[in-house]
Amino acid sequence: MSALPSHWPMTLHTLSGAWAEVRAEVAATHDTRRAQRLTAWRDALDTLRAEQVSLQAQGLWAASGPADLLSVAGLGRRETVHTAALAWLLRPAKEHGLGARLLNAVLATLGLPPVPPEDHARVRVSTEETRKSRRADIVARWPRGALVIEAKVDAEEAPRQCDDLFELFGDEPGVSFVFLTPTGRRPSSATGPAAEAFLPLSFPQVRDCLTDVIDDAQGPGAHAVRDYLHTLDAHFSPRAAMQIDARLRFYFENKAVLDEWAALAWEARGAADRFFRTFADPLRALQGELGRDVHLYTALDGSFPKFVLAHASWGGGGTPRVGVGLEWSKNGAAFEKAHTGVWVNRTNSEGSAPLFKRVCERLDAKLPKESRTVWWPLYRYEPTPEGEWWNDLPTFKDQLIQRMRTRWETTAPIIDDAVASAP
Repeated sequence: MSALPSHWPMTLHTLSGAWAEVRAEVAATHDTRRAQRLTAWRDALDTLRAEQVSLQAQGLWAASGPADLLSVAGLGRRETVHTAALAWLLRPAKEHGLGARLLNAVLATLGLPPVPPEDHARVRVSTEETRKSRRADIVARWPRGALVIEAKVDAEEAPRQCDDLFELFGDEPGVSFVFLTPTGRRPSSATGPAAEAFLPLSFPQVRDCLTDVIDDAQGPGAHAVRDYLHTLDAHFSPRAAMQIDARLRFYFENKAVLDEWAALAWEARGAADRFFRTFADPLRALQGELGRDVHLYTALDGSFPKFVLAHASWGGGGTPRVGVGLEWSKNGAAFEKAHTGVWVNRTNSEGSAPLFKRVCERLDAKLPKESRTVWWPLYRYEPTPEGEWWNDLPTFKDQLIQRMRTRWETTAPIIDDAVASAP
């Protein structure tokens, strides 16, 4: 084999030096870009914080949840609640202070003549009025007329429901039939003369009628009228569904940068997983301090990696039946969701159930109660240190190792007792 040309070593040395310089320049460029990006992020965060503070000061940083009592109570779509409220509002003599204004506004919307002033005091309104097997949701009567209202919010019509109501209430003097729904559709259970008799009415139309007369509500129940208008707005107003509150506008306007920041949460989970996996060596050192018959069991695959310290007498063919453990969620929350405690191997649930029960009984008798799951008779999420703990992870690590030592000292004798008492 012939010798290498004499100039090759010098050329290789020169190329190696040049490559090192290129790598250094690339690294410096990456560092500069990273620093610039972090600076831009901090500036953007300061701007967003200032905007949020401004919205809070104006009272605009509020959840877009319900603002009326019926919705807060979970009754905003309850059909019988709406019929009760409407029946109250249609009664001229009630505390709302509207008189017959809403009743006449609804009649005008339906193309029907109003109740004359001399009959206002004689209007009677009932709910859930039953004839034979059918109930009318609202029946309003006055000397020369009547309204039979069948309301549907989310429920379906029963077979022949409107046909039956037409037959059973058709003898009322001057009666008109109304089918009240969120969309103002016609009833599917009305046929023949009933189909022609039932007038469609929508909750948005009722809302518009109430809006037109609400300024006249001066009675002691006027606040209830306004609150019910908020309910109609929340559940039946197309405009409400099209409105975006200030918080959501803030999100959509800044979605790109907010989503970029939110993606860091996944990177934080990965960093936490890598951090907790480094506990193997210090836990082996702790194992040695605790005694020769103490073993360290590691299970780092799966969604919930863990380290478990156990006496040899607690074993079960390589995997302990019970032990003192540290576990974290690989795909869940990051550093703040690691927990320590007493772990029971429930892989064989039937065989482990008696042991789990004995461990729980003895822990409950001797230690303050903590959290419990089917695998952990006793556990607690370990808090991160105060301050900027992410800048001092070794201290956090030492804290958790010390916590495992304390866990062992307080629970190992109790576990010994539970295992020794096994039948």
